[in-house]
Amino acid sequence: MLEQQQPADVGFDARYTWTLPLVAEWIKREFGITMSVRGISAMLKRMNFSFTKATYTLAKADEEAQALIIPGVPIHPEQYISHLIREVVHHCINTSSPNLSAI
Repeated sequence: MLEQQQPADVGFDARYTWTLPLVAEWIKREFGITMSVRGISAMLKRMNFSFTKATYTLAKADEEAQALIIPGVPIHPEQYISHLIREVVHHCINTSSPNLSAI
């Protein structure tokens, strides 16, 4: 059955995630029937299928780069800079020394 296969298993370029447009294309290929995305969505709901957001696991995660990530610090560069500024201000306010090497 289709729910036990990934799109790549049935010849699509998309490898892992089924989308409503992909299901529509599969139905057209397999049965020669054109259905709207909205119609497919309604049909799947009637069949008690539910949608989930896809999650991904990186197969080749860079462990060295991950070691540089500080828990609780946003990854986006602008947010990271903002975080660093807050750390410096916090340090300067809460210590009598302007020595920033402790940060």
